[in-house]
Amino acid sequence: MKKINLYLLLPVMVLLFVFNNSYGQSAEDYFKSGREKYKNKDYKGAIADQTMAIVRKKDCAEAYYNRGLAKARIGDFKGAIADYSMSIELTIIENKKGSSEEQIDETSDSIDIALINDNNRIRGLILSIQYLSRGISKYKLNDFKGAIADYDIAINSDSNHIDAYLERGFIKNKTEDYEGAYKDYDKVIMIDSGYAEAYNGRGYSRSHLSDYEEAMSDYNKAIELDTKNETSYFERAAVRMNLMDMKGSIADYTKAIELNPKFGNAYFARGLIKELINDMKGACEDWHKSVEIGGEDIELVKDMIDKKCE
Repeated sequence: MKKINLYLLLPVMVLLFVFNNSYGQSAEDYFKSGREKYKNKDYKGAIADQTMAIVRKKDCAEAYYNRGLAKARIGDFKGAIADYSMSIELTIIENKKGSSEEQIDETSDSIDIALINDNNRIRGLILSIQYLSRGISKYKLNDFKGAIADYDIAINSDSNHIDAYLERGFIKNKTEDYEGAYKDYDKVIMIDSGYAEAYNGRGYSRSHLSDYEEAMSDYNKAIELDTKNETSYFERAAVRMNLMDMKGSIADYTKAIELNPKFGNAYFARGLIKELINDMKGACEDWHKSVEIGGEDIELVKDMIDKKCE
């Protein structure tokens, strides 16, 4: 299953963050400049500017968060985690301060109460995004347990946080918690049925739970929503094979290769199906192509070629 790069879904600067004017003009200038550099993919420049903003205002949660984003972009995931952690700590402190200042008395009208409820909702959204970002960096360091813990908090802070469910579902599939992954992807689909990656993920869970008919249904929907995702065809091909639809399986692997001619694993898998239908010439051609391109289990493929191909 292909990993979805959810960094692309993260905003350059979360719009829910409101830069406090009390931070001072020079700190705000560095903050804004860092944000622009991030947009222009100057991540080192963004880190330098956000650092200057922090020097001028040490409790600027937004600057820590944005510096964390930039560090993650250059592969400094440990540094990103440290910045996200500081951003979370400062945000929690600010939230407590804000909550203590928002007192509801018996004379409060509905507008005041609604405003306070909206502020609480925004605070929850901000924290959920911070925890999501930290969880992604933990995943990048193979800290799956830590990543799931952060996604749990993100979801507790915002029960409709689609990205957190998608990320948590992905890790659960990766760690073979297929039931848990199924539930996460199912929740995404309940919130918004237009996410192809949710159907892909749920199809993967169902296929590993041997629920092949339902997995087929999910992959069909994923392809309907995104006809250019080679992974959907690749995974559906395996389901077709389990349903003994060898012709359909080969067609799906072929489509995956058409979409991504460098998809070595698809050549290898298509070769296995061709072997099952006694097309050894076609199987060997696919395996040789797989070795040429590269992919997983190359030594295994070479061994199969040595034993089964002339």
